[in-house]
Amino acid sequence: MSNIIYQIRERMDKLTKKQKRIATELLDNPQAAIYYSTEELAILCDASHAAISRFCYLFDYYGLKDLQISLARELSLIDEYTIISPESDDFSAKISENVLGQTTIALKNTYKRLKEDQIKLAAEAILSARRIYLVGIGASDLVAQDLFQKLLRIQKDAMVYTDNDLRKVALLQAQKEDVLIAISYSGEKQEILELVSQVKSQGVPIIAIVKAGHTALSVAADINLEVAGLEKDFRSSALTSRIVQLYVVDVLYHTCCALLGSDKVNALQNTYNIVRKGW
Repeated sequence: MSNIIYQIRERMDKLTKKQKRIATELLDNPQAAIYYSTEELAILCDASHAAISRFCYLFDYYGLKDLQISLARELSLIDEYTIISPESDDFSAKISENVLGQTTIALKNTYKRLKEDQIKLAAEAILSARRIYLVGIGASDLVAQDLFQKLLRIQKDAMVYTDNDLRKVALLQAQKEDVLIAISYSGEKQEILELVSQVKSQGVPIIAIVKAGHTALSVAADINLEVAGLEKDFRSSALTSRIVQLYVVDVLYHTCCALLGSDKVNALQNTYNIVRKGW
């Protein structure tokens, strides 16, 4: 069936509440929707896999993939990014608009995925921990370092290492009173999974900042803070995933600040004043 966007809009008033949630997601974020898995779309719309399938059948598609192919053709967006010619008069403007669009979609989807109870549990675990260990690989390591300096500002004992051998040695000292925060968009990085397995055997609670869905890291973690992203193209490698991870870090940090007592908040202000003098 062609013109799926028109068909959905035309039949919107006749859809059930659950079907309207699915339809709204497809209409509001069509560029992202062509890459969703059934599980991701189900999470975003608070619907079951069966409900997603029934929605597709309603519009004469065999399943989500069939619908996505039609949607992609309609949008002319088989690739996440359109190759822009350097000879174009508005070359830079088009790139800026493209990056902004993809980042905005990823941030909105991450906002929808974040669960308040998980954020609060993670913040409480951090504040009650004796020490916080932070691990990430590649771009996720930059996110770990950002969270590291934020935790120092609220006077938490945090540790982060860029060398994987040093990570392993340091984590041998981790205790049940500590917390490990593992950051990995894919949730399948072998180096991260080995570290998680190591500290899990030591009884250390694990907080994961990981993409939504079933991953090895999310299964191993005690608390999952899920992010969305659009890592489908080599040109966007680690772009949206890094931004949404930093967004989650900021939400987590501000939640920690909100849970702190007045004494700690005053200490945070003092830290800010000291750092500000160097600006």
